[in-house]
Amino acid sequence: MGKSSSGKSSMFDPLKYTDELIDSKQENDLLKWLRQLNDEEKFTFVWRVLNANPWQGCKLVKRSQLKPIFLEVILAQGLVYGDASSVEWYIKAVLPGLGYKRVLEIIKTHIDIAPLCVYKTLYWLPWLYRNQ
Repeated sequence: MGKSSSGKSSMFDPLKYTDELIDSKQENDLLKWLRQLNDEEKFTFVWRVLNANPWQGCKLVKRSQLKPIFLEVILAQGLVYGDASSVEWYIKAVLPGLGYKRVLEIIKTHIDIAPLCVYKTLYWLPWLYRNQ
């Protein structure tokens, strides 16, 4: 995979993506490129965008077809580092890939180990339960 994957991963700069408004054609080009990467490269790119700009990153998470294991890591990141508003972005970003039941299970696992994380989701929990 050496040469082809390193060539692919330099095509788009995640930090540039977070700073600029892009039109729908540019976004579609980015998604097409992203979907050609292997799972780890795709996750690494999305993770860098998320850390630089959570709003842009969450939009990208929703459309980048990441594997569930990566979506779980992203949700955990949102629960720990997000605030009461941005935690919604993370939840909605991973829902299509994880489903309501799994998202609720992940939130529940944080009750004992990190109750503040769950507290931030309280506003969104009734909506999650209604829609599962």
